[in-house]
Amino acid sequence: MVVEHKTPNPPPSLPNRVRPTLTEEEQKKYETVLGHFADPKFVVPGVGDGKHTLTEEENFWLTRECILRYLRATKWSEKDAIHRIEETLKWRHEFGYYNDEMTPAGVENEVIAYPRQIGRSAYIPYVSFLGPHRQRARVWL
Repeated sequence: MVVEHKTPNPPPSLPNRVRPTLTEEEQKKYETVLGHFADPKFVVPGVGDGKHTLTEEENFWLTRECILRYLRATKWSEKDAIHRIEETLKWRHEFGYYNDEMTPAGVENEVIAYPRQIGRSAYIPYVSFLGPHRQRARVWL
């Protein structure tokens, strides 16, 4: 008995994603929000001593797509979009997103904290069971 293995045909080429065109009103609102955060005098409210300007990493986060997501979420309200972005930047600082704790030495305790029990299944070669009740990691609240 001969088993033939046929290679499947490659998927059809996908069309390039085209940026959605914005109306004049939407473009003006986008430029208003972008101008607010592009201002070199802009200070993130409620962070540190009140003199925290945007870092390079924060500027990279504020992409065109990011700003448009916030504008769509607020039904194209410039004021609400600016407020939400500022609150998100503030939260990212409070949560510690920009701290240097995300180094190998900083997360080593969490990696060690997950004792694993490895078992086998009939359908999956290995199954890993994590016991969250045995964690030694710090709680992020």
